Amino acid sequence: MLWIAVSIACVALVVLLFVRTPARSALGLSFAAQHACDRRDWAAAARYCREAMAAAAKLKEPVKSQIETQIAAQWAAVLAAKNNTDESVFHTSSLNRA
Repeated sequence: MLWIAVSIACVALVVLLFVRTPARSALGLSFAAQHACDRRDWAAAARYCREAMAAAAKLKEPVKSQIETQIAAQWAAVLAAKNNTDESVFHTSSLNRA
């Protein structure tokens, strides 16, 4: 009888730990955006940041503002890197025409 109680407690613990909460989802998407930045896949990084911001919007206020601030800073870095990459390609191609 004791083993049934222990197994139910273990199942409950696993469910609580591995259920996708909005905070876990937002942080996981932010982590995925960082990996996309490392691969220089700016479109995927921006998409992950957008999805992370949507997941963070579902949180309650003290945690929501902290996570949204981190995501906004990361998103700004992604857009700046994408812009610098696009401009460098533009300037290089314009130099090749001359």
